Amino acid sequence: MPDSCDRCFWIKTHLKLPYQIFPGIFSAIDSYTKRAISSYFQKHNCLPQSLSSIGRVKEILPSYHHSKFFYSTNGMTLCGSPDDMFKMQDGTIKVVDYKTSKHSDGQDELLPIYETQLNSYALIAEKMGLGKVSGLQLIYFEPLTEITGDIDDLINNDGFLMKFEAKILPVDIKVGLILPLLSRARGIYDLSKPPGRAGCKDCKKVEEMVKCLK
Repeated sequence: MPDSCDRCFWIKTHLKLPYQIFPGIFSAIDSYTKRAISSYFQKHNCLPQSLSSIGRVKEILPSYHHSKFFYSTNGMTLCGSPDDMFKMQDGTIKVVDYKTSKHSDGQDELLPIYETQLNSYALIAEKMGLGKVSGLQLIYFEPLTEITGDIDDLINNDGFLMKFEAKILPVDIKVGLILPLLSRARGIYDLSKPPGRAGCKDCKKVEEMVKCLK
C-alpha cells in the first residue's frame, strides 16, 4: 500500500494487539459460498452462469489449509488458504478470492493488498507443482438490499432471504512482486526495535493514547 508503515508492521508481528476482532458472520458466509459453488459444479459440471466468464472449468481443486499450502525460501515461509482454485480444460489453474461486499472506490483503494494476496497464492500453487496459473479473479458477492418483487418470496416462517450478485474483477498476474515483498517484510521483522514513525496516522494515535495513560 502507498501508505504502508514499517513501524506498524513491526508492532503487529511482535506484539499481540488488543481489539483485533473479526466478525464470525463473514467466515460463515465465505464457507457457505464455497460449498454452494462446489455443490452446483458437482451437479451441473460447470460454474453458475454468474461466474461463466471465468471459462471452462474441468474440476475444482481441493481446499488447502494454510499449513499445507506454502512455499519456503531463504528462511521465510509464505502460506495462505485460497478460497477456490479451478483446474481449467487446458490444464492451467485460475485462483479466485471471494469478497462479501459491494465493489466500491474504497475497495479499489485496497487493490494492492488483494493483488498481493492472489499473486502469493499463484506463486505457492506453481511452486507446489499444482499447475501453471493462467488467471486471478476477485469475486465480489454484493448484497442486494433493495426490496423488489413479492415480499412473501423473501420472508418465511423461519426468517428471511437475502440475494447476492456476483461481480468479477480480474487481477493481473505479477508473481514477481512477491519475493521482494517477502524480503522487505523479513528485513523489518528482524529489526531489534521498531523503526521510527514517518507520518503514519495510526502511529500518531498510539502515541496520543500512551500520553493519556501517563
